[in-house]
Amino acid sequence: MYQKTLLFFLLYSLWGGGMPRTVLAQRLILQQQAFLNIPAYNLSLYTQYADQQWEHLSIPVGVGKGSTRKYQTPTGEGELYAKATGVTFQYGSQNPAELVGKTITHSNTFDKKTLQPVRIKMPDDMKSIFMKVTSDLDAQFYTQYVLHETTDWFTIGTPASKGCVRIDRDDMIRLYQAIAPAVGEGQFSEAIPIRLYYDVAEYYPEQKMVVLHANIYNRQLDYVHEILHDLKESGIDTTLMNMPALVTIVKQAEQQFAHAHDTIRNRLKKAPFERFIRDDEKQLLHFTFFLKFSY
Repeated sequence: MYQKTLLFFLLYSLWGGGMPRTVLAQRLILQQQAFLNIPAYNLSLYTQYADQQWEHLSIPVGVGKGSTRKYQTPTGEGELYAKATGVTFQYGSQNPAELVGKTITHSNTFDKKTLQPVRIKMPDDMKSIFMKVTSDLDAQFYTQYVLHETTDWFTIGTPASKGCVRIDRDDMIRLYQAIAPAVGEGQFSEAIPIRLYYDVAEYYPEQKMVVLHANIYNRQLDYVHEILHDLKESGIDTTLMNMPALVTIVKQAEQQFAHAHDTIRNRLKKAPFERFIRDDEKQLLHFTFFLKFSY
């Protein structure tokens, strides 16, 4: 919510249409900025070119599962400072002792077309983008969280990781090419600022649409307050609103969120080939309603 003003400015300044990658690489970039709204599972990269035009790239992501702060994707100000190809992953402490620390060579996942369980070899060109973040909750400085490619594509749009930001392979290729495009691999000549924030209510004035997101980290917040704050920022006189109706909508959303979050959390605890999460199940982590104005 606290990034809305800049986001609106950028959105209205965007240059429409895409350019081939070969042309993008030749255009002089003035600046890049990234924003990640954790409960919306969305990463936005804004690029401004020398001709003052802006380009927006939106990437769906997976985030920390959040049972404790240790496993949450942190919020705060940070930097994207390097990228690498060929990153490997090791078995964590939740696995049998003989596997802990060893490199993961295969992945138990699901085929994107058939949705059937499949065991695949881990790609040898998996990509990652490295990040530093200062928490806006306790000023703690984090360096262990990265944006990385995942073979568990079905977890995108859910709280499933230990805190890192998961990105599907095809989307990671797009992001990897777009961010600091002059750098194929390694440290950026200039770090790219990123703001990770936690906005559970988003208002879209043109559609008169409010989108609520599940409070996956159980933060102390009030959906009604968040909604009214956004509407006031958009110049709407909230004193004329039907508050009982709004409260009813929020209660309905919260019930939906609780069920959806429990379903996904329990599913991810199952054996690898029983963890598949459908798109319609993920969608229940969000609730959309429209405003109706009477004159």
